[in-house]
Amino acid sequence: VKTAGQASPAEIASVLKRDRAQVTRLISELTEKGMLVSKPNPSDKRSRILKLTIDGSAIFERVLAAEALVQDQLLVGIEAPDLEAFFRVSAQLSANAAKI
Repeated sequence: VKTAGQASPAEIASVLKRDRAQVTRLISELTEKGMLVSKPNPSDKRSRILKLTIDGSAIFERVLAAEALVQDQLLVGIEAPDLEAFFRVSAQLSANAAKI
C-alpha cells in the first residue's frame, strides 16, 4: 500500500491472495455500509483508491485488537525457535503442495 490508509483494489486482492471479483464484491458491500470510500486514482485513471471511513477504521481497529488477543493466546507456551521452525516447515509444505 503506497499511501497510509489507502489502497487500490488490486493491492488489496494481492495482500489477501483473493481474486479481483471477490475483492470487488467485498468493496461494494463495505462501501454500501459506509465503511469505505472510493475515489479515482490520480496516478492511474483506470483504477480507484479506497480509504476506510471513520466507522470503517473503528471496526478495523477492533478486528486488529481481537486478532492480537487470539494470537497471544495461541502462542502461549511456544518458544520462538519452535515457532520459527513451524513457519519454516509450513512454508515448505505449502510450496510442495503448490507443485502437486
